[in-house]
Parts: sequence; C-alpha cells; structure tokens
Amino acid sequence: MRQIPQILGIGLIAAGVALQGFGQVSPVVPNSWSNPDFQKRVLGSFGARSEIEPDVMTRDEARFFNEDILPVVNAGNLAEATRLLVANITAESNANFDYILGTLYLQQGNNPQALRAYRSAVQKFPDYLRAYKNMGIVYTQTGEFDQAITMLTKAI
Repeated sequence: MRQIPQILGIGLIAAGVALQGFGQVSPVVPNSWSNPDFQKRVLGSFGARSEIEPDVMTRDEARFFNEDILPVVNAGNLAEATRLLVANITAESNANFDYILGTLYLQQGNNPQALRAYRSAVQKFPDYLRAYKNMGIVYTQTGEFDQAITMLTKAI
C-alpha cells in the first residue's frame, strides 16, 4: 500500500516537469469592465460582421456609449449604467444598446430583464447571433433547456 502513494507522487511530479516544457501558463484575465483587455474584447466584438451583427454605432451613439455609459460601468455602477440605457434606448436605437443592456442585466443576475433586452435586440436585428447565444445562456441558467437549445442552435 505504501508504494501506491509514492508512485502516484512520482507520477505527478513527472507530469509537472513534463508540462513545464510547454511554456508558461498565461494569467487569467478577469472579465470585468474595469479591465482594459476586457473592454477591448467587448468593444472589438462590435466589429463589422454585417450579416450577423447590427450596424456600427453612429457618432452620437458612440459618444453616448464612450462618455456616458462606459465611465459609469468602469466605476462599477452597473445599476446606473442600466438606468442610463433604459432612459435612452428607443425603438430606433441601435440594437447594440439593447444587447449591452441585456448583458448588464445578466451581470446583475436579472435574467428576466436580460431576456427582454436580448429579445429587443433580436427584434431590431433578427440575425444578431451574440444575442441568441446570450439568451441561450440565460435559459440554461434558469433551467429552461428546450429554449436554451433553440437559442444556442440559432447562434451556431
């Protein structure tokens, strides 16, 4: 019996030594609005993919996002950013704002409002695949797996 732990210990050490040759492990980058890398990934994901993403924001929309929404989110006040978006989103607003609103609701654990915002984004832009993907995530979190499968299938 004593040999088994020693063998396992040697095996684990050998595995660790062998893995060292594969390079360094990258640090985990937190998905937080205060993290510049996360901001770049989110904003970069708004690139022009016209067949599956809404039009790029207008100059005024981009200014509103950069000057009014982003600083509040960066300060950690998701509730205030949500309030600002709710007060400014209209039927004519860019679907990206509805998507961002849904994401803020999702981060705050408000799944029903997240779904509502994502549905609004899809209503404005029916091929908005990221909105379908996030609806699938919400439905998975709430245990509504049939709806999750439908939304995630659309996203795929």
